[in-house]
Amino acid sequence: MKALPPDILAELQVEYIKGFPQKITDIDEALMNKQWPTLIELLHKLVGSGATYQMPEITDHAREAETYLEKNPSPDLNKITALVKSLTAILKNHILEAA
Repeated sequence: MKALPPDILAELQVEYIKGFPQKITDIDEALMNKQWPTLIELLHKLVGSGATYQMPEITDHAREAETYLEKNPSPDLNKITALVKSLTAILKNHILEAA
């Protein structure tokens, strides 16, 4: 597959980042309500979309949290909260950088 020109990729990334506030809200809500299957699904989507938009730090952090939840059906709340907060901090940084 041919790589996208950098300017087109940057435009696509800006559009992708515009969806981050809702993603953060959805992730935080699933975490707060201990909706682990929903959280796994949201994280899984970020693993894929992070790769698609060539944002490996999003992919890596989302994969780490997703893998932890899949291996721990009754997760340690402090551990999963720390993993999720690390991911959402990255998303928030991207929002600020795009502003």
